[in-house]
Amino acid sequence: MKLISENKIDALGRVTLPAQIRHKLGMDKGDSVDIFEDNGFMIIKKHNNSCVFCGNSENLTEYNHKHICSNCLDNLKK
Repeated sequence: MKLISENKIDALGRVTLPAQIRHKLGMDKGDSVDIFEDNGFMIIKKHNNSCVFCGNSENLTEYNHKHICSNCLDNLKK
C-alpha cells in the first residue's frame, strides 16, 4: 500500500479525496463510495452496482433500490 496524501478530517467528519485518485478511478462528483473497516484500516472503494443474487454488474434492473441482473430476474420468474 502506498501513501498518496495526508488529509485532515473537518469539523463535520469529512475528508477530501485527492483529485488524482478520483480521476484515476473514474470517480465524479455525486458518485457513491463503499466504506469498509478491516483490521483497523478504512477502505474506500468506488461503488459499482451489482446483482444482489450473483454479483453480476451487467444488464441490471433496479427494484426497491436493489439491482437484479437479467439472468436472475428470468430465474425468479420461473
